[in-house]
Formats: sequence, structure tokens, C-alpha cells
Amino acid sequence: MVLLPMKNVCFFDLPFVRHDKHAEPETNYRRILAGDKVFWMYAKQFEDISVAEKLTEGERVYIGAHPLADGTFWLHWLVAPDHGTLQPVTKGTDKARNALKTLIGTLLMGAFGYVFFNLSFGIIIFLLMLIAFIIGAWFFCSGVQGLLVSSSKRTHRLQEGLRRVQAGDLSLFHTQNDLQTTIAAQQKNIQAVVKTAKPQTPDNMIHADQVILSTLQGEIRSLSVTTGFTGTGKSRRDYRDYQFLCEGVLFTFRCYYNTFSEDVNPIFYRHPDFFLTEGDPMTLILNGENGQIVGLCNERDGQAYLKYSGIMMPNRQMKRAYKAIGLICLVLPLLMLFFSFHDWWQAGVMPDKWDWLKAGDMFLDCSFLSMSIFFLIMLLTELSNGFIEKYTVTSARIEKVRQYLVSFRSSLNKAPYIQEVT
Repeated sequence: MVLLPMKNVCFFDLPFVRHDKHAEPETNYRRILAGDKVFWMYAKQFEDISVAEKLTEGERVYIGAHPLADGTFWLHWLVAPDHGTLQPVTKGTDKARNALKTLIGTLLMGAFGYVFFNLSFGIIIFLLMLIAFIIGAWFFCSGVQGLLVSSSKRTHRLQEGLRRVQAGDLSLFHTQNDLQTTIAAQQKNIQAVVKTAKPQTPDNMIHADQVILSTLQGEIRSLSVTTGFTGTGKSRRDYRDYQFLCEGVLFTFRCYYNTFSEDVNPIFYRHPDFFLTEGDPMTLILNGENGQIVGLCNERDGQAYLKYSGIMMPNRQMKRAYKAIGLICLVLPLLMLFFSFHDWWQAGVMPDKWDWLKAGDMFLDCSFLSMSIFFLIMLLTELSNGFIEKYTVTSARIEKVRQYLVSFRSSLNKAPYIQEVT
């Protein structure tokens, strides 16, 4: 059972059930089942992953983890008295080193800005400085992430819990038995995410009678995964193509994913990625028109996946897009203000009140223009999305599949959180 919640950090004393690897060749992604809980991890984030592979069913394991939005947990460490400790890699967590990386990155980016605005140079020098800027940006982002991780209260509590367990102090798991506190905290987090789902209305179910769905239950067999990408540059999207047999029928399922997720420190994770491995008992929800998979229910870990297709965009993904566009629109007036400061510096004189008023006027004009662009994009997006929801069978199909997935989760006494995949 869960015995001690600590500000989004939970410690567990559970019987081990099983350890699974994601389908080859993406075996870095792992799943651990212990008690009635589901834990996720990346193998390369631990010093000795063989500890997890030696575990046997029924033995006691002590786990430090943080809750995810769907009711599962991300594993940070595991102690098995008979096999050792599965502990995270500590390389790159030194505060002094990360502070130095941040400083170097800032200096390199600053040098690029100084050369760009003040010196004459050829294309070769520009390319060299651009490379220096990219390296500086990487150093800066890496250093800032390291500083955030090393100074995080969550990190300190996880490290403290690991030290106590390794020292043989198991009072950590016996000081509190109010499991309801942990459940309430996690349910609050889940409900906050569930609220972002598009509510079912007569508009998005107007074509429900035209939706034909079928289901197929069975174990995943002959599973293989190939990776690839579509587009180039900023429009590049990486995907995994899963091919498997279920009850003798061959299926192909494409899932897009973020290639940078494995390089981000796990304390920032809020959602698990799509997971599938050989032998998992599944319920597949199929489009009755073409036999394509539109939903998956994993009966082993209780995960439910809703497949979006065509021009439909998941609501949570749309909210992230709004945040990104809003940030870009915020940068534009700040750039305008920066160029005003640069002109004053180039002139070598102190700005008077008229200069400040002119700069303020330009800032307000640019801010108004940016906000207008942002709200126009939001308006067009919402109008087009509303039209799609009301007048397409695809929207009705998605809502009908969502109902099935919510029922599946409810039958397992799990929160109605559905993972949306594209």
C-alpha cells in the first residue's frame, strides 16, 4: 500500500508482480507492476537496470515515485533487499557544473548578439558564430534544467527517502497509514486533467447513429515496431509503427511521439507514453468501416488510449498549441523593446522622457498587434474545430470510443482519464 505521500512524492512498500520492456527495438521504456500500482521508467536513467530484471514475483520492493496525470506513477528508485538498489544516474546533477554550463551558454549567446549588432563579418564568421550560439543555447538549457532538478524539493525528498531505506530505516513506510490522503491528492490531479476533455454535447454526437464500431479481445502476438518520421525541419514528426497479431488478425497502429522526452529529467514528467509489449491482453476498438484501430484498452495495466486521426486535434494538444502561440506573441513586443534599447546604446546617449514615451508607444502598438493575431488564430481554430465536431462523423466516432474507454476504466475502479494519441 501507499504509506507516505510527500508533496507529489510517494513511497511504496509493495509485492513485485512483473517487469516488462517496450516492444523491440524501443526497449529503453519499461513498465513495472507492483501490488495494484503501475510504474513507468526509462532504463538509461538508472545506473544498473539489471536489478529490475532480477526481481521475482511476490518479493517485497520499496519504491520512490511521483504520480502522473492518469493515476499511474513514474519510478525514481527501487530497493529490493535480495537484489540491490535500482537508483538513478547522478551524472550531471552537480550544482557547480550546471551553474558553469549556464554561464558558458549565456556568454556564448551574448557574444553572438554583440558580434551580430556591432561588427562587420563575412558568411564564414557568421556561420561559426551561429554554431557557437546553438552550442550556447544547448549549454544554457541543459544547465538551467540541471539547476531546477538539483534545487527541487521533490528531488531532495526522493533522495532523502532513498538514503533512509538504504540505511535500513523503514520507518518511512510506517509513520502514516492514511492512504486516503494520497488517493485524494492524486484524484485532484487527475480531475484537473480530465476537465480539459471536450464535453459530450448533442453537437458532437449528432452523427452517432452513423458510427459503426466493433471490438476484438485477445493477446498481442508477433509484435514488431519500426520507427520513422514525416516532414522535415520544424515540421518533422517522429512515429512508431506497431505491427502485431490479435486473435490471428494483423493490425498496424501508428503512434507519434516526442524524441526529446527521454532526455528530460523525469521529475518533469506528467504523462506516460504509449506502451505496448508482447503478450499484453488487449481490447481493440475498431472502425467498422475500414477495420482501423481507434481505441485500445490494455487489460494488464488498465491504460486506455484514444486514437485521433485526420484533421481532428486532441483538446489537450490544442491547449498546448495556444500556450506556444501566446508565448511567441509575447516575444514580439519584447523584441521591439530590445531594438529600442539597442538604438539608444548605439547612439551613446541617455534617453529622455520623449524617447521613453516613443518606446512605450511602440511597445503598446506591437503588444496590441500580437494580441490581435493571437486572438484571431484562437477564433479561427475554435470555429473550425466546432464545425468539425458538429458536422463530421469522425467527431462522433471519437466521442463514442471515449465513452467505451471511460466505461473500461470505470470497470477497473480507475479515474476516467483517457490518453489521447495521434
